[in-house]
Amino acid sequence: IRLERSPSNLGAAGGRNFGMAMAQGEILIFIDDDAVWHQRNDVRRILDLMESHPKCGVVAMHSLHPKTHQPIMTEFPHPNKDYLLGVTTPTEIPYFYAYGNALRADVLKITGGYPERFGIYAEELDLSLRIIEAGYTILYDPQLAVYHHKSNLGRPVQGDHFWRVNTLNKSRMACRLLPYPYPLTTMAAWSFRTLYKTK
Repeated sequence: IRLERSPSNLGAAGGRNFGMAMAQGEILIFIDDDAVWHQRNDVRRILDLMESHPKCGVVAMHSLHPKTHQPIMTEFPHPNKDYLLGVTTPTEIPYFYAYGNALRADVLKITGGYPERFGIYAEELDLSLRIIEAGYTILYDPQLAVYHHKSNLGRPVQGDHFWRVNTLNKSRMACRLLPYPYPLTTMAAWSFRTLYKTK
């Protein structure tokens, strides 16, 4: 175990990039500071899945409520949350969340890391699209999960600011990576949602 400290708080995206730049392994496994593995063999399963699927750039998982042991539906890495409830085998999905995941180091050499100007929110979506564009897949394994002790400690983006940052970052992502008219529809949808949420 090697502890490295950054010279300053780099934010979620910058902090992960800081760690990835120093990592020497072929598979980079991440878990958030407020999450724990749900089973002792989770990491072993990640490595086996990566080995058996050479075009898998990311292994994704779901999160569980630490008290109820039920999936946190809002954190399912798929736009159709109910769809993932019925998945029983590793399945391709369009994006991942960073509370627990694994990335293939060779893929990151092609795509680059997280967009640091995003700070937090939508940074995983941006990287997900670049990984898929590079010809790799994101695999969701229903047997993998973390217990997510969700905490706002250390999160500078909360309340109304949460909605403004989400709108800005999702619009940035859409303009950079999505074809027309999706940048316009993304900006419009998130702007209206933010106006409604923040009044």
